[in-house]
Amino acid sequence: MYYFKSPIDERYSLVKLEHTHANVIFEVVQREAAYLREFLDWVDDVKSPDDEAKHIKDTMMLESENKARF
Repeated sequence: MYYFKSPIDERYSLVKLEHTHANVIFEVVQREAAYLREFLDWVDDVKSPDDEAKHIKDTMMLESENKARF
């Protein structure tokens, strides 16, 4: 169950970022890196699922301090 879930359509929803998403996000970022690096400054820093998990943890910490960039 997600704390935040906003349906986009019948197939997709936006959900609040969680550490459990690290592997899936890593796979998508690797597959779509050429496109995503135009918009996301951290794409080239993420070289493994562990890097993605750290990025998520750091982002969640910044969010809790009202310092996250969205």
